[in-house]
Amino acid sequence: MKTAARSLVWISLWVGSLAITLSSLVYFDFDERAAFIIEKLPLPHEGLYVLFLRLHVIAAALSLPGCLILSSKAVLKRFPRFHRWCGRATGGVVILLLAPTGFYLSFFARGGWPATLGFLLSGGIVLLAMIQAIRDARMKRYASHRRFAFHVLGQLSVAVTSRALLFVLESANLNLDVAYLVSLWVPVLGTFALVEVLASPARFRFSLGGSMNKWPVPLVGSVVAALIVLKALHPPSAQAAGTPATAAQSVVQTKLLEPLQKKEANRSRFSRAAQPPQARRLRILDDAPQIDGAGRSFLAFAVDESRSFGVGEDQDVAEADWFKNAITGCVYPETGNVLVKLGEVYYASSVLLGRSAPTAPADVCRPR
Repeated sequence: MKTAARSLVWISLWVGSLAITLSSLVYFDFDERAAFIIEKLPLPHEGLYVLFLRLHVIAAALSLPGCLILSSKAVLKRFPRFHRWCGRATGGVVILLLAPTGFYLSFFARGGWPATLGFLLSGGIVLLAMIQAIRDARMKRYASHRRFAFHVLGQLSVAVTSRALLFVLESANLNLDVAYLVSLWVPVLGTFALVEVLASPARFRFSLGGSMNKWPVPLVGSVVAALIVLKALHPPSAQAAGTPATAAQSVVQTKLLEPLQKKEANRSRFSRAAQPPQARRLRILDDAPQIDGAGRSFLAFAVDESRSFGVGEDQDVAEADWFKNAITGCVYPETGNVLVKLGEVYYASSVLLGRSAPTAPADVCRPR
């Protein structure tokens, strides 16, 4: 039973690492933006961000498998020299590439400064624990070496566990930022605590399967209770006023929502980007067209989203399960141009489909 549990965890991490790597290949597509990058727009230095993201993906694709190999007792016993060289290579990748790029990317994380702090904390644990693990190995303090090495593995495994938790929370239709923060902080703190429990100074036990009885049940119960409370406190949204403009709705539906739905159908479930919603509804916010600074008429629109599990586009959704204004923008009925607002900047709607698009002129979608 213990061996089976341990094997299940390690196989899950291997499979999760492979799935994340495959889902990250989209970041190396030079012809279109990935959804994860679109969420960040506008970026002050998009080229630099994409470069660091690609370097981080490469480093992560090497680091987690490297740590999984290093955690194998069989490899250590049969191939001690390989274990040492694998440790040096993995340590170099983590210290010189994974941690520095992760620190930079954390300042643009969804969820604001709480997410930034979470990623900085996790990266700091990885960096300091890897340095200490190397020092302990060189000084032949093997018990301490194992402790810090498992902290590195634990924090790298957060990439897998947080994505799984994020999928569950988004399917429960929690606010996207709340779901993102919970799925980040719970694995980071929970994994750190778990390694410390298993690395008890009295026994230094690192066999996950052999120490399942030490799992802090009260912590698990607290997390579950917190999620229930968050769902219960999800505030209902009032429906925005405004008479729909049929022509404008048709344009937005045809040029944005239908192509977006087709594109999202192919998105990996292991992406850090928000998972596609189960349902969307379009609202035209203006009763009559507004006039922008160039004398052109436009109507503002908003798209609400629901991620409640099992909800479909053709089904009724409770008002409390809609997240308002997930996408906002404007449509020019005369020309058929649809623009979306990202931050305080407007782009052609094709940007949400991964295509390159410059920022719109300052007078677009703004009444004169």
